[in-house]
Amino acid sequence: MNQIISLERKLDQLIRDPHNPQRYNEIGIKLWQLGDTELAGKYFEKALQLCPEDEDISYNYGLNLYLQCRWHEAASVFEEHLKNNADDVEVLEKLGASYYLIGDYNSAADIYEKLKRKKGEA
Repeated sequence: MNQIISLERKLDQLIRDPHNPQRYNEIGIKLWQLGDTELAGKYFEKALQLCPEDEDISYNYGLNLYLQCRWHEAASVFEEHLKNNADDVEVLEKLGASYYLIGDYNSAADIYEKLKRKKGEA
């Protein structure tokens, strides 16, 4: 019940400020927590349209797609995310897994090689 009340508050805030990407992201998170990953994805997508450089939003959207087995779309979002955050190891791992799961083994191997180098630097 507490999650529903929190979601209602976020929706009220969004009505007052409909161009705020953080509100869309927050609502996407609440919906995801409630198990509505499809609707959550729509809010993450809108948030990303409003603020494509936000790393939290792009991560949330990519992860949501990944967990829905929409690996092609997730890979695209993760690729864009890495343009601004090339050192994000977690996203590199998800991107490599996405490529592997869609059968693009060469791209997956390239990503895993990058990961190996990055982890060696740490």
